Amino acid sequence: MKRTIWLAALASTIGVFGALSSTGCTTNAFCFADCEDDPTADGGVPDGGGLPDGNLGVDTDASDACNSIFGCTVPDAGDTDGCVATGPEQCDFVDNDCDGFVDNVQDSAELDACGNCATNCITQLGNVSDPVCTPPGVTDGTQPGTCSFSTCATDFYDVDGDPANGCEYFCQHNPNGTNTTDPGGVEGCDKDDDCDGEIDEDVDICGDEENCGRCGNRCVILNGTGICSTTADVAGGEACTENNTDCEVDTCDPGFADVDGAAENGCEYACPVFPPTAELCDGQDNDCDGRIDNLDADLEADDPDVGNTCFGGTQGECIDPSHEGVNKCIGGAIRCCDKDSGDTGADLRNGQCDGTVPPFVLRPGDVSETCNSLDDDCDGTPDDNPIDAGGACGTSVGNCDVGTLQCNMSGALTCQGQTGPQPELCNAQDNDCDGVIDGEIPPGGPPTSCNDDGDCTGTQVCLPRTGPMDKVCVIPPTDAMGPCDVPPAPPPGATSPCSAGTFACTGGVRSCLGSVTATATLDSCGEDSNCDGSLDNQPDLQTDIRNCGSCGNDCNALNPGGRVIWACISGVCEQQGCQGGFIDCDSGGADPNQPEDDDCEVACTPTGGELCNGVDDDCNCATDDALTTPTPVQVCGVSPAATDAGCTTGVGIACTSGSWVCSFPSNYCSGAAPDYCTAEPDVCDMRDNNCNGIEDDNFRPPVLTIGALDSPCASDDGLPPPGHGQCRTTGVFQCNGTTATQCSATINPGAATQEVCDGVDNDCDMVVDEVYDACGAQDGNFIQPVVTDAGSFFIYSHEASRPGADAVQPGNGNGYHVDTGSLPPGTTLDSTLSCSQPNKIPWFNVTPVEVEQTCATMGGRICTRAEWTQTCEAGASCQFGYTSNCTVGANGTRFCNLHDFDFIVDAACCATSSCTPGSSAEASCGTNDGLLPTQSALLQQCSANWVQDAFDVTGNLREIVRAAVGDYRVMGGGFASQAESGATCTFDFFAVTETFRFFDTGFRCCFDQDPRVADPPGICP
Repeated sequence: MKRTIWLAALASTIGVFGALSSTGCTTNAFCFADCEDDPTADGGVPDGGGLPDGNLGVDTDASDACNSIFGCTVPDAGDTDGCVATGPEQCDFVDNDCDGFVDNVQDSAELDACGNCATNCITQLGNVSDPVCTPPGVTDGTQPGTCSFSTCATDFYDVDGDPANGCEYFCQHNPNGTNTTDPGGVEGCDKDDDCDGEIDEDVDICGDEENCGRCGNRCVILNGTGICSTTADVAGGEACTENNTDCEVDTCDPGFADVDGAAENGCEYACPVFPPTAELCDGQDNDCDGRIDNLDADLEADDPDVGNTCFGGTQGECIDPSHEGVNKCIGGAIRCCDKDSGDTGADLRNGQCDGTVPPFVLRPGDVSETCNSLDDDCDGTPDDNPIDAGGACGTSVGNCDVGTLQCNMSGALTCQGQTGPQPELCNAQDNDCDGVIDGEIPPGGPPTSCNDDGDCTGTQVCLPRTGPMDKVCVIPPTDAMGPCDVPPAPPPGATSPCSAGTFACTGGVRSCLGSVTATATLDSCGEDSNCDGSLDNQPDLQTDIRNCGSCGNDCNALNPGGRVIWACISGVCEQQGCQGGFIDCDSGGADPNQPEDDDCEVACTPTGGELCNGVDDDCNCATDDALTTPTPVQVCGVSPAATDAGCTTGVGIACTSGSWVCSFPSNYCSGAAPDYCTAEPDVCDMRDNNCNGIEDDNFRPPVLTIGALDSPCASDDGLPPPGHGQCRTTGVFQCNGTTATQCSATINPGAATQEVCDGVDNDCDMVVDEVYDACGAQDGNFIQPVVTDAGSFFIYSHEASRPGADAVQPGNGNGYHVDTGSLPPGTTLDSTLSCSQPNKIPWFNVTPVEVEQTCATMGGRICTRAEWTQTCEAGASCQFGYTSNCTVGANGTRFCNLHDFDFIVDAACCATSSCTPGSSAEASCGTNDGLLPTQSALLQQCSANWVQDAFDVTGNLREIVRAAVGDYRVMGGGFASQAESGATCTFDFFAVTETFRFFDTGFRCCFDQDPRVADPPGICP
C-alpha cells in the first residue's frame, strides 16, 4: 500500500526550502534516523532492508521501511507490485531495478556511494583534495566501504586525527604549511600559526621578553635592556597574567640610570658626572643616583667634611664653646651651622643652617661690641669702642642737667657729671625734672593728655608740659594739697549750704579754692542756713499743707488746676474728691489718692455701654474698650467660603479712630474699607488672595485648561520622542511666579545608566538604543551586546531577541528597515533592532531579509555559514554546541532544547523518577516542545565553549545564515526538530528563500570588529 505522509503537520507553509530531489519535492521539516513510531524500535538496524538510520523519511508502517520521502510517494522495500524498472539501481531512494531492494547499487567504488548509498565519501570527507573509496569485501550494495584521503584542501587540517571526517579544521595562518609552533610576538598573537587547533599554546608569557604577561607584549626599555619577571607560582600551577607578570629594567646603557625604578620610562636619567664618583658637597650628582648634595643619603658618608664640629670665627666669643656648630652642606658648599638647625635636630642633610635652640654659631661682625668685658665682635680686644658708651645720660629737663655714659674697668657703664631731680614744690619751678612746673607726673605709666582739670581723675590737675598745646594730668605739689575753710557739720537729718574748699597752686602761689560760706542768719525748713551746726525756726510737718510730711512738699502743687481738694493729714497729702462733671483717669483706677495721679483732668458724663465710636461711653477713662471683635466676614468683605488662613485667622480687626479697620497679610485683600477684597487680583501663589473661597481661581478650570494647577505633567512634555528617556519624571503643574504655571517635574540625570537593548533611552541623550558605530557612541553609552570573540569575527552569544522581549514574551516589531523590493504587501518598516541578551524569548518567524537589515543596523551583518559552523565547533572538532564532550550526542547531564531532549514540565513527578532526556520516565512526567528563553537554566552545558560561551547554538531555534549571495541556510536544529543528527555544527541541508519564515527559526548577528567598543564612522556632527 502506498501512502503520502508529511513530516510536520503544519496548517500552512510560511517559507520554502531549496529543491531536495529531481522530482522537485520540497518540505519544511523532515525526520532523521529510522522514523518509526517508536524511535528505538530497531536499535539502529535499517527497517526491512529499506532506508538505513540517518536517512530521510517517515515510516508509519511497522512492517517495512520508510515509505514517504519529503512527502513524495515511493514504493516500499520488498513491494514490487506495480513496480516499473527504469534501469540499474541508483542512489535515489527508489527501487529502480524492481528487485525489492532500494538503493542496493553494485558499483561499490564510487565516491558518492562507497559500498552502499549511505556512504558518500564526498560529503563524509570534508575539505580534502583527494578523497578515495576502498570498496568493502562484500559488494552487494549493502555494506559500507572505507573513505580515506592523503591531502587536505588548502587551509584545512585534520586536527582530530580521525580520517573518517576528513579535514575538519579551517585555518589560514600557515599558508606554506611549515610552521611548527605558535611563536607569538607582536605579529603572531591570536592566531593558530601552526594550525594545530590551538592558539598561542607555545608562547612563554612568564619569561619571554617578546610576550611578557600576554602574547605580543614586548619588553622595550629606554636606554637599557629589559627582562620579563613574574610573581606567579608557576611551579604550583598558577598562571602568568598581565596582573602578576611585567617587564623590568635589567641593565642600563652607559651614562644612564634607572632612578625612579619604573620600567615604563626605562633608564630615564642621564648621569651629569660620568664615570660616577663619591658624592661631595659641590652642587652636582657625583654618584649618578638622581640625588644632589643634601638629597643624597650618601653625602654624609662620602664627604669627609660633613658632620665635623666647627666655629664661626677664630677669636673672642666666636670660639666660645657656647657657639660650637657642625659642618653642613648649604647651597653646594660646606658651612658651619647651628647644631639644632632644621626641624629634626642635627639632621646633616636638611638644608637648614639656623637653629632655634642654643648653641648658635657666632661669626665676626654678627654682634656689636658692648661694655661687658667680652670680645663680642671677635676682633681680639674686649670692650673696644663699645656701642653703648659715650652717650648722654640723665636729663636736662627742668632743674636737672645731663651727664656722659662711660665704660669702667669692670665692664660696667656709669653716668658722670649729671644733676638729678628733687621733690616738687609750689614755687613756679620744675623741681622733679618731668617737664611740668608745680606738678608731678604720676609714676607707673605714660602721662594722660588733657584739656582742663575735668579730664583728670582724683586730685590731679591739668597743666602744660612743653607748651600750651601739650597738657597732661599731674599731681599737685605736696605743699598745695588738702581741704581749707571747713564748716561745722549740720544736725542729723538737716542740710547745710556751706562747704569746704581745696588748696591749689596758682602761679607758684598756694590758695584756697571752692569754699562756700553762710549767706543767711535764720534757718529754713530742714536746712542749717546760717552754718552754725544747729537747726531752729521749723514748721509742723504733720499739718502744714505746704510742708506736708517733709519740707517743701506742697499738696496744692501736686495738681495745679486739677479740680481736686487737698488736706495734710498726719504728714500725708490726701485728696478729698473731684469737682462735679470731672473724673480722675491718670490714676488707672487703682488708688485715686496716690499723689502721682491726683487730678480730675477729664470731663465726662456716662451715657451707657461702650461702642466703637471714639467716645468714652461708660466714663471708665478708656475709649472704645472692652468691645466684642466681629469676624472678617462681617466687616472685611471676606467670603463665608474662604478657608485660607490669610482670610481668616491671619486677618487683624481693630477699632481705630472710632471705626472697625481690617488688616490683611501681604498679598491678601489690599483694598480700602469696607470692600477690601473685591479689587484684589488672585495671582498664582497658592493663596486665596481675594478671599472668595477659591485658591488661585484664575489658574484652574474653566478659566485655565492647559497647564491648570495640579494637573498631571511630565519633565519631557513637548519634546520629541524619546524625550528624557529613563531620566523622565512626572509631577503636576505648580505656580511659576505669580502670573503663570509650570510643571514640577524635572529631568533626573541620576537615573541615567549604560544604554542596553530594551527600546528605552537609558543614558538620557535623546537617542534610543544607539549601537557601537553610531555618532555619540564614543562616550561609552551605547548597546554593548553579549558577543563571542571567535578570532576573526564576533558573533552574538545568544540567539537574537527584540528590545521588548522578556523571559515570557518575544516582543513586537519586524526587522525591515528599508524597502528593497521584498517588503511584503501591507508591511510597515518597524526598524526593530536585534539584541543579544540572556533570559529573553528569542526572535522567531523572521525572514532572511529582516536578518540582513536588522544586523546591518546594529553595525554588523548576517553570519556566514562558515562563521556559524566555526562558532558551533568552538575552534575544535565539535559535532554539537555542547560545553563538554561536544563530539558525541546528548545525555542526562548534557543536552539542548531539541525534540528528544526537552525541558521537564512536571518537576515534582521527576523528583521521584529518573527523568533523563529521552527516557520513558521523562515522557511520563511530561515534556514540552516549546521555545525557551536564551541561556535557560533548564538546559545543561548547552553552549559552545569559547571564552564567552555561545549559548543555544544547538537547539532552541534553527538559525538563518548565508552561504552565498541569495543562498540562505538554517542551522543547528530547533525545539521541534525530530533528531539530534540534524542539528550538528556542519549540517546545512536546508536552503531557504529570502521570504522564508517559520515558528522554530531565528538568527544571530556577526561583526567584523568588537561591537562593545565605540567606533563612530567618519566625522559625526
